[in-house]
Amino acid sequence: MGRRSRRKWGQVRSPAVSAVTETAGRSEDEPSGGDAFEGRSWAAKAAATLVLLAAVAAAYARAFGAAFQFDDLLTVHRNARLVDLGRFVRQHLLADWASGGRAVTELTFALDHSIAGWSSVQFHASSILLHLATIAVLLVLTVRVLRRADVAGPYPWALAIAAIWGYTRSRPRP
Repeated sequence: MGRRSRRKWGQVRSPAVSAVTETAGRSEDEPSGGDAFEGRSWAAKAAATLVLLAAVAAAYARAFGAAFQFDDLLTVHRNARLVDLGRFVRQHLLADWASGGRAVTELTFALDHSIAGWSSVQFHASSILLHLATIAVLLVLTVRVLRRADVAGPYPWALAIAAIWGYTRSRPRP
């Protein structure tokens, strides 16, 4: 399969455009520019991604000093199932998964407890790391979807979507 062309939405191929782009020394199938990251190295994109992740981590930073709050007391701190990681995996993980429970969430809580006991700092740190990982995954998937949809310059759009998602998930709730 040949490389598909990347055009801006609504841009139509025409013989005149083909002639101009070929005259300019590149074919119509090459990216046309207009994207701040287009033609740049992967390092520029990686740097922008790291800036996004650092900004979201900074928004979460105040959580490190916080104690367990609201439903944390019941779902984490008073949850006896989390005390023994091995027993949780053997007795509860698959049953929770099959019943549509919060199996993965409680597994991370059990791992946190096995690492640091009831330290809220450990629970908050792993939550932040998981959130940053989901932002990175969302960024990669959004770039792939936008490329598949033939959107020109998908990286800035994907970065904006990931930033909005990262921000709205991290801002304090009233």
